[in-house]
Amino acid sequence: MEAIKERLTESSTWAGLSAITIGISTIVDWDEGTQVAAIVQGVGEQAATGNWMQAVMVGLGGVFGIIAAANRG
Repeated sequence: MEAIKERLTESSTWAGLSAITIGISTIVDWDEGTQVAAIVQGVGEQAATGNWMQAVMVGLGGVFGIIAAANRG
């Protein structure tokens, strides 16, 4: 468990997840992929500093933002 926590506090982990998200969204033509990648990067910046509550808030705020934008049409 400590190894997982240590890996999650490395910013390179989150940068890689963000890049993977952008790559997958390009392959499958997913319109919100870039926004999700930005959320992943924002969550990662907070998680890398150990601020888990802020990471959760950034993630939820980003998801709610995508949902609100989709509902606007």
